[in-house]
Amino acid sequence: MPEETPNTRKRKGGAKQCKSVPAEAKPQTKKQKNAPKDDHVAWDGPTSNHKTNKDGYGCIWRHHIEDNGWDTHPCNHQLNGFYASADTQGDRYALYSRDFLSTARNLRYVEADDSMTEQARARVKNAGARVIAQGVRKSEGFDIDKYVNLAKTAFYWLQREDGWKINVCPQPEPRNRLKQNQPNFYPRQSKTKGGHGAWYPYEHNYHHLIPIGAVEEFVVGKTGAETVRSEQVIKIVLMSRWNIHNRLNMMLLPQQEIVAEVVGLPAHCPWGIPSHVEYQNSLESKLKDIRAKILEAIVDGNEHPDLQEVQIDFDNISKTLFEKVKNMKAGLKLGKVEWP
Repeated sequence: MPEETPNTRKRKGGAKQCKSVPAEAKPQTKKQKNAPKDDHVAWDGPTSNHKTNKDGYGCIWRHHIEDNGWDTHPCNHQLNGFYASADTQGDRYALYSRDFLSTARNLRYVEADDSMTEQARARVKNAGARVIAQGVRKSEGFDIDKYVNLAKTAFYWLQREDGWKINVCPQPEPRNRLKQNQPNFYPRQSKTKGGHGAWYPYEHNYHHLIPIGAVEEFVVGKTGAETVRSEQVIKIVLMSRWNIHNRLNMMLLPQQEIVAEVVGLPAHCPWGIPSHVEYQNSLESKLKDIRAKILEAIVDGNEHPDLQEVQIDFDNISKTLFEKVKNMKAGLKLGKVEWP
């Protein structure tokens, strides 16, 4: 059970939005004759990227974001994912604002008092046994009861009115001041700044629809004679101002399969699985098409191909992937994307 036991009395008035959703900062679109000298376009790798410049240039790496400016940095993928999901006018909000308690009841995962049923426990244990049988996780030290308790905690929070709904502040406010006024799914900034964290109200992740590893493997490429060209590819992608952490490329996904089934989405790396190889590999042809287009421009002597087109190509893939992930089988691990 959570460290704090809140009052589970029903609140009146339905879901109340806790934080406003600011407009996403848009980069300037004017073309650059020469590559600007800043941390976003420098060929320095992920550890030194974005040291100082946050004015909207592109990014294809995961990197540390200082506390100062955390809530405004364009590469804060978790916060961008939250805002994309909490935008009532956007295409994601409906996924996270349904009557999940009724769905759980219909699936017979909660009792009349909304506590977790034996059927739900069996569902979790059977899934854990399947993971072990598939060899994804070794049975030694793999504590299935841990995942049963995670599901139990998630269903406990579901008892609250609007318990799993996006951008709703728990009422009454938690006694811990570092968690006050922090809505559901709002990312935890730091130990000192507080927040609920990625476990509340159920374990979740903000998934990159186009993963960082996929861009590194299928767009950048780093081997043999391609290394020099890869540096040019990186510079062109960054100069296009496409940011892999932008809202369009982020999607909130549950981690536990049983929770994902109730929510109606696939599960992101459940059971401690470290990656989604099938999903990532299924993007190879689409991403290599972008690389081929960039390399063709380089070979033709165009140091700077149509940068806006590069950004649009990535954005279109993100849009398509959102629709495909949204329609994947609910309650199963995020898997291979099927293209026409």
